[in-house]
Amino acid sequence: MGKAQSALEYLITYGWAILIIAVVISLLYLYVAVPKIIVPSTCSFLTGAVCQDMIFGTNATTHATTMGLFITNSRKYPIYDPELYASVNGKNTTAVQCKPSFVLPGGSVICVLEIPGVSSTLGQFFSGSIYLNASYCGLAPKPSSPSSCSTVPKETYKGIYSAHAEPLVSPSYTLSLSVVNSTNPANNAKDELIARVDLLGYPQSGATVNLTATFTKNGTNAVPPYSLQSQFVTTGTNGQAIDYIWGTTVSNVTVNANYAGLNATKTINFVAVVPIFFNISNIPTSLQSNPSGIATIDGVSYSYS
Repeated sequence: MGKAQSALEYLITYGWAILIIAVVISLLYLYVAVPKIIVPSTCSFLTGAVCQDMIFGTNATTHATTMGLFITNSRKYPIYDPELYASVNGKNTTAVQCKPSFVLPGGSVICVLEIPGVSSTLGQFFSGSIYLNASYCGLAPKPSSPSSCSTVPKETYKGIYSAHAEPLVSPSYTLSLSVVNSTNPANNAKDELIARVDLLGYPQSGATVNLTATFTKNGTNAVPPYSLQSQFVTTGTNGQAIDYIWGTTVSNVTVNANYAGLNATKTINFVAVVPIFFNISNIPTSLQSNPSGIATIDGVSYSYS
């Protein structure tokens, strides 16, 4: 009886300790032996840029390796002609051009880097350094001009990454452009332009869209030129970037939006403004006291003066 009681007391006293040791061993195995399964892909820069996300992709058939990074310009001014290279398994890759080439403050950069000579399998763990080279437009004579930014020597922003290889998925972007009025008066009335960027079917924020306008009249450029409020605009959280166009020449104007090699166009018909003269009787008191404004007659709005 004494021996049985002693054994029971031993189990009660040391059983919890044995259980805790078993749990600790299991956790050590989980976090040390198989880190590639539980550690998410991460990337960061010391300064100048913010790495929002990354993909370290592997082709399940060929085991070819591709790295994709989504980077935000955190500088006060735009950056121009960004390019990226990385250190993988102790070897530096060649630099690749990122898109777009002109990135506003807060704008996003997409860099897709093929890694030759590196074979990878699903779950394999990689870590190393990343280097973003770009011209900082804050040092250019005209920070808002890509051509002016191109005269500035490039700076290098260094960062690090750690990732496990996952199925290779190429970024799929779509770009669309719409206008509020496809027919707009040629009297400097602003027409709203809406550019939208989607990534894998979801709104992409921080995309810097380049807008240009071309216009002809009798086969030649219309004079005076039409005005875009901004040549470069950045999408918000809804994936949309807003701009405006206006002018005084009767003409068809083609607006082109460009982002990451994608293009979208819309044509706006700027028409002459034809004044309408008419007499009305029984003028309301509200109109008599205002020499100019907008009056609604039979449900139709008219400007008067």
